[in-house]
Amino acid sequence: MISDHQNIEWALLGTLAVDTLGPEEKEFYDKYRPVFEIGRMARRMAEGYYAYTAAMTVARDPRANSLVTTEEGGNQTIPVGHAPRKDGSSHVYDTLHYLDYARTNPEMVQDLERVWIVGSLITVGDALARRNLTLSEHNQNRLPLFELVRHLRNGVAHGNAFNIKNPKSLDKHKAHNRDACIKATVFEVKREHHGEPVLFEFIGAADVIDLLQSIECYLTRITELKPGELDSLLAWGACASARRAYGPSPLPSSSSALSRRL
Repeated sequence: MISDHQNIEWALLGTLAVDTLGPEEKEFYDKYRPVFEIGRMARRMAEGYYAYTAAMTVARDPRANSLVTTEEGGNQTIPVGHAPRKDGSSHVYDTLHYLDYARTNPEMVQDLERVWIVGSLITVGDALARRNLTLSEHNQNRLPLFELVRHLRNGVAHGNAFNIKNPKSLDKHKAHNRDACIKATVFEVKREHHGEPVLFEFIGAADVIDLLQSIECYLTRITELKPGELDSLLAWGACASARRAYGPSPLPSSSSALSRRL
């Protein structure tokens, strides 16, 4: 019986060597790590948005041109960038031209902001589904926070409009952020939201960042979880590990469930 999970949390964070854990702690570490990594991913998505906006601030400044140089040993007379293809070839583009494009086309900048937020919701939402933390009817630990992310993920993947195919499910599985550790506004998805816009109408970019940071808090601060919550997350993390090692489990496949709901 593990009475203190602090060493496990430190090991998951990489601040304590895994080989210093006892046998039971190591078993817990292995089972919980897939769930813990979703929290780490959510943090990367949130911090990536900050990095993107910081980079765009620099790019929109005309002085950014002085930071761009031509390739050493190349045959280009102007600075160029590369977008690689699968076969090893690439698109080659004029870097200075597209720096100027970022300054003169605010619509493009807004599109990029939307792409990052949409990508973050889809990435984290799919990761939660793969661990059966959403969708699976067998999972009674479908947190309202996770359900909120699921509905947002489905909405942005369907033309930025809520796609609530089973309204009755909202009676059983609430979708809100009331208990989130980080929030400025309470958001709750209800039946009447079906078909309504998601991003920048129902919820803003910074609100999505709040959700991502709240997921990180919940999944990575295991010493703050209640015993029942921890047991449930541990069980679903172990199911995910078993599927990778031994093939499909008797539980419904999250990917097939996801395709049905979409």
